Amino acid sequence: MQYKCIACLMALLAPLYTSFNFCWANEKKLVLAVSSQLSQSPQIEVYTNFYSEAFRRIGYGLELKVFPSERSGALANSGYVDGLPGRVKDYNSHYRDLIRVDVPLWTMEFVAYSNVALRLDVFGWEALAKSIYRVDCRIGVIRCVSMLSKPLSNRLELVYSAESALKRLQLRRSDVYVDLATIVDPLLREEKYASMGIKRVGAVELVENYLYLHKKHQALVPNLEVALKNMKEEGWLNGDPPHKD
Repeated sequence: MQYKCIACLMALLAPLYTSFNFCWANEKKLVLAVSSQLSQSPQIEVYTNFYSEAFRRIGYGLELKVFPSERSGALANSGYVDGLPGRVKDYNSHYRDLIRVDVPLWTMEFVAYSNVALRLDVFGWEALAKSIYRVDCRIGVIRCVSMLSKPLSNRLELVYSAESALKRLQLRRSDVYVDLATIVDPLLREEKYASMGIKRVGAVELVENYLYLHKKHQALVPNLEVALKNMKEEGWLNGDPPHKD
């Protein structure tokens, strides 16, 4: 009930957003919400190429709208947008009006980052939960928050962006930052972050990502599952059209 109320409120108060339209003017389309953080990463191009083709196969165009991560989930759950391009398998246990298209797509890696020597032999969720360290997670990354919020209590800080988390590590306001490698690794290759001494210190979890649609699109799911399975077999998951001999 709490998530549904938040979703309705966010739909009513949705701010201006960035939109990327990949369909003809009069074409039917599905609108997917992507997080503002992901929209700045290389993964956005992968999603664009993959879902443009997937939706074309069922007679739809693609439009991507960019929102903060937590708001993306709430707006999809409310039906304000049609779905989300990549979330973990149990995401709809938090947002009950979303339907998982049951074809696992990309495998994403949650990674622990730090610029201090940590006394941990392993870096899974359980090890972090039992540690003495101050941990940052990004707002809207439900997997991280759900695994660490209770055991870490006042040692878990939710941050707005990966950039702010890296800055907090640099200032020693936190000890560990956990996020998706697809978000953080490209940032650490940039000059302004490369000099901070922040490194990957351990893999936390590998998770499979799924497409989610609002329940109003239930009728599209069977055809979409066929399209996604075929595209996986054809080699589309890297985001580029497969090469033909």
